[in-house]
Amino acid sequence: MIDHVRYSYFDFLNRSKKTAYREAVTMRAKALMTFLSNNGLILIDPFKENGELKDDLVACISNLTPKGVAILNEPVAKWWSFVESGGDTNDISILNKSLEKMRYENSSI
Repeated sequence: MIDHVRYSYFDFLNRSKKTAYREAVTMRAKALMTFLSNNGLILIDPFKENGELKDDLVACISNLTPKGVAILNEPVAKWWSFVESGGDTNDISILNKSLEKMRYENSSI
């Protein structure tokens, strides 16, 4: 079975050597991975013991829950657009609303 990569911190980080870009990528990754971890959507620990992101962090389909995979689709793209247009990286309300909608839809089945 092929395990598809849904998010690679290493790949994003290495797209540019510019400090501002790398800092923005790290801030986004921390916010996203914290959201995924806090909501039980990722099955691996994306953080080192000191709280920093693991350098080789890769989130594949096999280490995400189905809702985690779904969040990394459209909701993350919306959140990134929000952040890129000047929104606060730590404002994850888009992700929270998407997760709540998924939970509501599953509970009404």
